[in-house]
Amino acid sequence: MWLHTLARSLIAIFIPILMLKSGYGIGDVVLFYLVFNLVDVPMNLAARSFVRMFGARFVIAVATCVTIAFSWMLLNLTEPTMLILLGLAVLSALYDTLYWVAHFFLFIESGSKGPAKSTGSMYAVRQAAIILGPAIGAAILIFSTQQILLYVTITGFLLSLIPLLSLTGLPDKPRGRILSYKEFFAWPEGRRVYLSSAFYGVHDSVESNLFPIFIFVIFGTLESVAVIPVLVSLAAMFTAFMLGRIKPHMRTAAVALGALAIAAIWIVRLLSTDPTIYYASVLIVSICAYFVLVPLDSTILEYAKRMQDPLSASTYRNIAYMSTNIFIFGTLALLLNVFEPSFAIATASLLALGVIHLIPARFLFRKT
Repeated sequence: MWLHTLARSLIAIFIPILMLKSGYGIGDVVLFYLVFNLVDVPMNLAARSFVRMFGARFVIAVATCVTIAFSWMLLNLTEPTMLILLGLAVLSALYDTLYWVAHFFLFIESGSKGPAKSTGSMYAVRQAAIILGPAIGAAILIFSTQQILLYVTITGFLLSLIPLLSLTGLPDKPRGRILSYKEFFAWPEGRRVYLSSAFYGVHDSVESNLFPIFIFVIFGTLESVAVIPVLVSLAAMFTAFMLGRIKPHMRTAAVALGALAIAAIWIVRLLSTDPTIYYASVLIVSICAYFVLVPLDSTILEYAKRMQDPLSASTYRNIAYMSTNIFIFGTLALLLNVFEPSFAIATASLLALGVIHLIPARFLFRKT
C-alpha cells in the first residue's frame, strides 16, 4: 500500500489549502469536514457489507477510483460553489470508508509477525511515503501546475493497483460470521481501546486538518505547509518501528505517556505566538503520536483475532475514529474563531485518553 499512500499524500495535506486558494472561506472548509464525517460514519457499515460481498481488494480498487475522481474535482476547481463542496465531501467520505475498512481488514489478516511488530512496521513504512509525498506535491504546485500534480497523483494511484491485484494468499473476505455489536464489545479491553481511538481521532483531525490551515493563515505559502510532514522526519519512522517491539503490559503506560505529552504540546501551542515553537511542536507530536497509535492498533489487532471478527474490528475502528469529528466540526461550525477552540478540544480529548489508560479497563467497564 506504499504507492497508494505516497499518491494520496501528494495532495492530502493541501486539501483545505487548495480549497482556501480557490475562494472558499475557513467556515466553508469546516462545513466540508462536517459533511464528510456525517456521511463517513454510517458509510462504514456499508463498506463492511461491500467487503463481505466483493472482497477487500476489489473494495480498495473501487476506493482508488473514487479518490482519483476526488483528486480530479479538487485540482480542477475553478469556482467555489456549495454543490462542488458537497460533492468533494461525499467523495472523500466514500474513499475513506471503502479504503480504510478494507485496508485494515487485510492488515489484520496479514499480521503474522505479531500484533505489535506488524503495527510498528506498517506505520514506519507509511511514514516514509507521508514524508516524501507533500514535499513532491508542494514542489509540483510551486514550480509547475495543478494539472501536472493531478496527472502525477492519478498515475501513482493507478500504479498502486498493480501490487494490490497481485496479492495472493490472503483471505479476501471474512471467513467467520459477523458478530453483533453487543457480542463484539463484550470485553472491557475492547470497549476501552475503541473509546481510546475515538479520543485520539479528535487530536488527529485537528492536527491533520486544522493545524495546517493555521500555519497557512500565518505564513500564506504552500511551502510553509509542506514543511510540516517533512519535519516528521526519520525520527518518527524510527519511533514507530521501535514501538513495534513494546511488550503488551507496557502498552497502557505508553498510551498514557504519549497522550499526556501531546496534550502538553497543545497547551504550549495555545499559549505561544512563536512560529518556531509551532514547527518544533510538529516534530515532537509526530514522535509522541506513535506512543499512542502503535499500542492502540496492536491491541485492536489482538482483539480482532480474539473475537475472530477482523472485519468488524476494522469497521468499528474507523467509526470510532471518525464519529467524534462530527462533534468537533459541528461545534466549530457555530463559531467565528475555529483555531483556539479546536486546540482546546484536542487537549481535552488527549487528557481523557491519558486518564482512561491510567485506570485498569476492568474498573472502567463491566464485562457483558
